[in-house]
Amino acid sequence: MWPDSEGRRRSNEVATCLLKYIEIQSHQGVRDITMFSDICAGQNRKQFVAFALNFARTHFKLETVTHTFLEKGHTETENDLVHATIERKSRNIDICSPEQWFTVPRTARILKQPYVVHEMTSGDFIDFKGMASQVRNLTTDDSGNKISWSKVGQVMSMADDPSVLHIKTFYNGQPQRLDLNRQNRVSAGADACNVKLKLMKGMCKPGIPELKKRDLMTLCSSGQIPTAYRAFYESLPTDGDAEDSASED
Repeated sequence: MWPDSEGRRRSNEVATCLLKYIEIQSHQGVRDITMFSDICAGQNRKQFVAFALNFARTHFKLETVTHTFLEKGHTETENDLVHATIERKSRNIDICSPEQWFTVPRTARILKQPYVVHEMTSGDFIDFKGMASQVRNLTTDDSGNKISWSKVGQVMSMADDPSVLHIKTFYNGQPQRLDLNRQNRVSAGADACNVKLKLMKGMCKPGIPELKKRDLMTLCSSGQIPTAYRAFYESLPTDGDAEDSASED
């Protein structure tokens, strides 16, 4: 979890969280990872996330990493129950700052094992978009066909084919073979298995949308947000280009 002042909700942030999850699983001896998600184009179904999964599979020496996208209208997953549980908890307590949100999921379950919350800051996020730009190919399969990322149904990375993404548009169809090391006409690029991890640390922290800052200050002035938190909200930087939603990279 992280507040808007520390990160966006785009593919770099999502891919960083996936990498962190895969790292934890690898330390527990897991060698095959299978994931399911919705088809949000700005967060999940992106070439940078696919590259990140291949990077994770290589970095943690896994056998396979498979990411399957659920069809529109059929995207109900266990995460929906998690979100509903957290939302119910949030209705019964006062939340006046982003830091207090971290406590909500940690205390949302009473009779079961508590949810584990990893607090993220801007320095934790990885620039997978920048890393992916170093590889030779993220657009064309071995037959010369363009990859339509907005229509991808499944992406698989395998240790037996380390620099290749196996991509399906239909679940029961034959996969397209996307060789990340396939030479293109523009640049030689780097070997996909040797790209170095690049943190977003050093980049400016993102500002929150100007309209959101204005609304927050209105809540402070009206007393709905206690005076003790006013200085925090006044200090938040704004970004005129920021949007209050996940958007395309």
